[in-house]
Amino acid sequence: MRKYVEYLEEWYKLRSSLIAQQHVFWRKIKTAQRRKELTQEDVSTFFGVDFSRQPAFYK
Repeated sequence: MRKYVEYLEEWYKLRSSLIAQQHVFWRKIKTAQRRKELTQEDVSTFFGVDFSRQPAFYK
């Protein structure tokens, strides 16, 4: 049982870290777009995804 708890704690730390990194990444993209360094088309082309339909959290 102790190993299971340690595993869960480690997983939660990694998950929290990834979520934080993703948030920072999107903030950098949004900042670049606001400064006109990147356009929505640049971002969509780079990722091959239509990011105009991203979650409200990132807008």
